[in-house]
Amino acid sequence: MSTTDIAITLLLDKDGFLRRECPNCKRQFKCLPTKDKANKQSQLQYYCPYCGKLANINDWWTKKQVQYIKQKLSKVTEPELKKFTKDLERLNQPGSLVRIEPKYKLPPEPLPFHEPNDMRKVEPPCHMREPLKICENWNKLVICLICGKPF
Repeated sequence: MSTTDIAITLLLDKDGFLRRECPNCKRQFKCLPTKDKANKQSQLQYYCPYCGKLANINDWWTKKQVQYIKQKLSKVTEPELKKFTKDLERLNQPGSLVRIEPKYKLPPEPLPFHEPNDMRKVEPPCHMREPLKICENWNKLVICLICGKPF
């Protein structure tokens, strides 16, 4: 079995922030994407800036981002699905009691979505290089994504 790496670009706001969604409280915030692979390996979990709960790095996608990624991946897999369908159809023999009629449906082509420049920027004093954006109307303590300390 072979593997294929696929790069999918998600939109950032004008300040370079990526929208995220807490898997626990479902509130959205924005953070700067990590480009440093070494840092990405060391930081496998983040704290929600609102509810303070810890979750794995891959659990913070918004519903819109997940839908977009699935649609992009289906376009990559389409040629393989077509080939597999033809291979299955070749198994059909004239006069056979069993006939294979494979069918598949791909999702529609993903529409590019716009990332608004909303939310207000805050900088945790404990990790000043990890600013984030939170909802404009949030007036409670904010939790640091990295260490979980409120500020």
